[in-house]
Amino acid sequence: MTDESTQWIDITTLKLWNKNPNQGDVGKIYESIKLHGYNDTCHIWNGIVKAGNHSVMALTNLRSDGWHPSKCKIPSKCLKVVGDAWYISMIDISDMDEMQSNAFGLDINNIQRSGMDDPAAMAAILQDIATNDKALFEKMSITGDELDELLADLAGDIEPAPDPGAQIDRAAELQEKWQVQRGDVWEIPSQSVKHKTGMIGGKVWCANCSKWHVVS
Repeated sequence: MTDESTQWIDITTLKLWNKNPNQGDVGKIYESIKLHGYNDTCHIWNGIVKAGNHSVMALTNLRSDGWHPSKCKIPSKCLKVVGDAWYISMIDISDMDEMQSNAFGLDINNIQRSGMDDPAAMAAILQDIATNDKALFEKMSITGDELDELLADLAGDIEPAPDPGAQIDRAAELQEKWQVQRGDVWEIPSQSVKHKTGMIGGKVWCANCSKWHVVS
C-alpha cells in the first residue's frame, strides 16, 4: 500500500531484528500509542525492522487486544487500518548493505539515549500539564511521584544565600539605613505557607497556629 509521499507496509509482514541489543519498554509504548496515537516511523531493511522494533511489538499487541485507532482522540498519522490489516508508515533503508544497516540500527538508538533533559524546562512543562489537564497528566508515562522527585531535586540545587551574621560592626550603618527601634512590630511573609507572622520583643506571633514563639 503506497501513496506518492509515504511508503506503507503491513505489520504482519515485518520481521523483528533478532540481533537488536536495545531492550525497550513495550508496555509504556503500548500505553503511549493509546494516549497519543501512533505518529512515528519505522526504518525497514529488506523486511526487517532496524529501528522501531518495540513500536511494532506494541502495535501488534494492540491489534491482538482488539484496540482500534479510532478509540484515540488523536489521529494516528502513521497507521492506517484497512479491513483487518494494519499498515504503518516506513522508511526503506534496503539500499544499505547489512553491515551498514546494523550500524544504523545501533547508532539511532545510541544517539537517542545520549540526549539529556533540562530538568527545569521539563518540570515547567509537566507542571503546566498537571495543572491544566490533570486527566492527561495521569495517563502519561511520567508519574506524579516522579514529578515530585524532580521538583525536590531542583529545590536541592538552589544554594541558600550565605548568612552574613550579626554584623555588629555595622550596627550604626544599618540603624541609619533601616531606622528600627526597640519594640517595632515587623510582618514577615512565609516562603512556604500563605500567612504572615509578627515579631516583637524577641517573640514571633504565628498567625497559622495563633501562638507566640520565642526567637533565640
